[in-house]
Amino acid sequence: MRNKFLVPLMFTGIILLIGFSHCTHDPVKPTGNNGQDPCDPDTVYFKNDIDPIFTSTCATSGCHDAETAQNGVNLTSYSNIIETGDVEAFSPEDSKIYEMITEEEASERMPPGGQLPQEQIDAIYTWIAQGAKNNECNEKQN
Repeated sequence: MRNKFLVPLMFTGIILLIGFSHCTHDPVKPTGNNGQDPCDPDTVYFKNDIDPIFTSTCATSGCHDAETAQNGVNLTSYSNIIETGDVEAFSPEDSKIYEMITEEEASERMPPGGQLPQEQIDAIYTWIAQGAKNNECNEKQN
C-alpha cells in the first residue's frame, strides 16, 4: 500500500522541481531614479534642483527656517514645503509658494529685497507642474 502513494508523490515532486527550475520572470524595476537610469533632462528633481533654492534663499534664520517659520511657513524639508508652502501638485498658479515668488508687488514678493533669478522661478514652476514630487537624480557624473 505504501508503494501505491509513493510513486504518484515522487512524480508530483519531480514535476514541481522541473517547473520551478524553469520559472522565469522579468526583474522588478525600482521606482524612482536609483543611479541606474539616466536622469531625464526634462524633469525637475526636488533634491537636485528645488531643495537647494529653498535652502539657500528661504530656509534661513529669521525667515522660513524651522525656528523662525515666518507666517507659519517652514521651508526646511520636502514635507514642510508642500504643507506650509501650500503647494498644489500639477498647479503652480494655485500654489501659494509660487504666487509669493512671482508676486508683482515688490514689497509682497519673496524673497524680501529681490526676486529669484528667472531660471529658479521656472524650475519651481516646472517642478510643481510635474507633480511636486519628492524625487532626485543620482546619475553618476563623469
